[in-house]
Amino acid sequence: MEVRIYSLHWDNIDPAIVTAQKAVFDHLQIPIAQHRIDGINHGEWIDWVMTRSDNIDVFLFIDIDCIPLSKDRIADSIKKAAGGALIGAEGSPNGQTPLRSYAGAWYVYINRKVWNALSRPSAKPSPHVDVCQLWTDSWQTHVFRSN
Repeated sequence: MEVRIYSLHWDNIDPAIVTAQKAVFDHLQIPIAQHRIDGINHGEWIDWVMTRSDNIDVFLFIDIDCIPLSKDRIADSIKKAAGGALIGAEGSPNGQTPLRSYAGAWYVYINRKVWNALSRPSAKPSPHVDVCQLWTDSWQTHVFRSN
């Protein structure tokens, strides 16, 4: 199983934050790809990575200021995502539908096969959804339809 971890940052991020995240991942002996692409929308970047990485089975997208506390927790979440779970920080977009929670992009694990089965929903935000919210909506519809 091929797993990749990605984070994105822009030019307005203090380089010390980028270095600190990398140091934590290095300490845990977990590879991470940190992309510096100024001005790209977070959801657009996630879509870009996913559509260009056909060989990857499980993705973890993590904010540049988010760090893992446990290598075992990451490994457990990867196993769950490999089994089809969508795992992320639970969020609720205040200005849109406050009671509609979703797996937010602070950190989110997704399985490529499930993403493909869901017709590759975009991670892009819109006036009605936050970044990665369509993933949760699609995943919930798929799970309820399957059961």
